[in-house]
Amino acid sequence: MAEAKPINDRLISEFDFASEVIYGIRNIRKQKNIAFKDAIGFSVINNEKVSTSFDAVIAKLGNLETIDYVQDAVEGALTFRVKSNEYFIPMEGSIDVEAEIKKLSEELSYTEGFLKSVKKKLSNERFVAGAPEQVIAGERKKEADALAKIETLKSSLDSLK
Repeated sequence: MAEAKPINDRLISEFDFASEVIYGIRNIRKQKNIAFKDAIGFSVINNEKVSTSFDAVIAKLGNLETIDYVQDAVEGALTFRVKSNEYFIPMEGSIDVEAEIKKLSEELSYTEGFLKSVKKKLSNERFVAGAPEQVIAGERKKEADALAKIETLKSSLDSLK
């Protein structure tokens, strides 16, 4: 009976990992408006050497056509990570690339404008001198968040072009 515990722990760990992969797939489907009824392609760089025992579950719950194990990044694909594993969902046929580029470009433009207004506020000496510290900290957080979002949007746009 003492042998069963490590097997159970390993299965629980593999299940938790598979759950995170399914979450990543569903998150991308939701963000990119990819209908769940549409089966999609899926590729994996398996740096973690994760067991394939939950592949059938992942394929079913993610509505995947196939799960391909690859050595190199897949060009022109949406991507996410779980630990050091990298996962790719090809965009061909899944989304309207031109519409997605337009949407991301508009969002990038808006975020850059927002960042400009936050920087203007933070460069105003009267504002900085008179505002409570928590307000200034909030503005600095807005600045950092906007910079991070701009970087992500630019990366997404680059992968689409």
